[in-house]
Amino acid sequence: MTLVLTSSRTDNASLALEDGGSFPVVPSLLGALPGSGGVAPQPALLSGTILVDPQNASGVASNSSPPVATFAGFTGPIFRTYAGLVSAWGTYQPFFTTPPTIVFVSSHVDNSDPVVLNSTGAAPIIRTSAPVVVSAAIALAGTTAKNRAAGANSPLITNLGATGAANQLVVNATHPSVTWACKSLGANSFRMWQPLVAATPGGTVAPAEVDTWANGDSVSLNTLINVNVVSIRHTPTTGFSGPTLYRVSFFDPLGAGNSTVLLDGTPGTITCMECSFQRTLHALGGFLGVNLTNCLYIASLEIDDCAATLVGGGTTPTSSAVTLNAGLNGLTIDGDFGLSTAGGAPAFVQSGGATFVIAFMFLDAGFTVQTGEVQLGTLFYGGHAIYGTAGNNINLTGQSRLFNASGTFVAALTAPGPVAGINVNGAATASSANNAQPQVLQGGIATTPANLDAAQGAAGFGGLAFKLGGSSIANAA
Repeated sequence: MTLVLTSSRTDNASLALEDGGSFPVVPSLLGALPGSGGVAPQPALLSGTILVDPQNASGVASNSSPPVATFAGFTGPIFRTYAGLVSAWGTYQPFFTTPPTIVFVSSHVDNSDPVVLNSTGAAPIIRTSAPVVVSAAIALAGTTAKNRAAGANSPLITNLGATGAANQLVVNATHPSVTWACKSLGANSFRMWQPLVAATPGGTVAPAEVDTWANGDSVSLNTLINVNVVSIRHTPTTGFSGPTLYRVSFFDPLGAGNSTVLLDGTPGTITCMECSFQRTLHALGGFLGVNLTNCLYIASLEIDDCAATLVGGGTTPTSSAVTLNAGLNGLTIDGDFGLSTAGGAPAFVQSGGATFVIAFMFLDAGFTVQTGEVQLGTLFYGGHAIYGTAGNNINLTGQSRLFNASGTFVAALTAPGPVAGINVNGAATASSANNAQPQVLQGGIATTPANLDAAQGAAGFGGLAFKLGGSSIANAA
């Protein structure tokens, strides 16, 4: 992109933009052009709401002279491309004195307009306008409520009708809440992830769960506007809050799972609400990181040594890999987060000493604890349990540890795999020991929740199971 000053005066300058027009800039933008690495203060003309319309659905979008207009319920200057907005800023690294809201009102369809933001100052909101409605006022039928109990182990299942499809955002008007259609079960029936009260930018990262979906409820089936987000990073000048991305479909121009989006929450926490990821999500962050509320991960999910909170939503049967590395920074999972992968490939979980807590989670894939300790504990929703489908288990390797912070193992582990026995260093058996002198070790005991709760002895662990030199399972006692 070429930028040319059309005036020699720094008090009345403008930038020539890619479609032939110009846009006024304030003097402090000069010397901070795209690619320069400079930090440019946000022009007053670009405070507040800014619209980006790649398909020119408004009919008036322009990079040369973006008109201030109302479209899709939002009012602000309407740019044809994100690149046009960057030209107006004069940099990919704008300094925001007031938090802008950047609204994409139509979709990206290729890789010609990638979204890269490395901002400073007030935290921006990046969002889309209303989702595209596939079908409205669909009446639910064949509904099976979520059930975490052993022997039941089911998420919400319901019939969405002939226009239902995996990865749709489903909005319930009868019992106000939002969730995702995760997996087709045939005959228009779908496994759904956990419905939550609709999120709002700036609101709680843990909206209330809604478990009252029933036959006859009126729902709409929706798809999100595609935005070709490649990289987001923000450095706050006060506090730790960073950008919020709301109802953004992270578009992969090469097809789902063939590209990566980097969310770097190292300087300021990044929050994603009700977003879907066609791109592999790679999250960094140190002691800050990312909040992910009711999001859908169509491709791989990689949390890399990053403080992260995952609430609701989940991965899908097309997710090729899931790696959750808390490192030294902590990671929490709650809101009946759904774990599913292509072919049931296990998720890999690591903790380098920080707290890694799982509260409510549904397993449609196994997970392997490679290093550190994973706790089963209560976070946002008043309890904790891991439930799920058959054939998926918890696998402890090396010297990793599974710790139940409160309550019984029978209540905390109801999925069929763990109920049959957690895998400890390759087998669903472990040893127990008494605390007497001389100490007596008893081995070959099945690592079932019932045996973990039972008194220590030939058929019980008394809350502590271990392999000598290997992994262990313990409770708070």
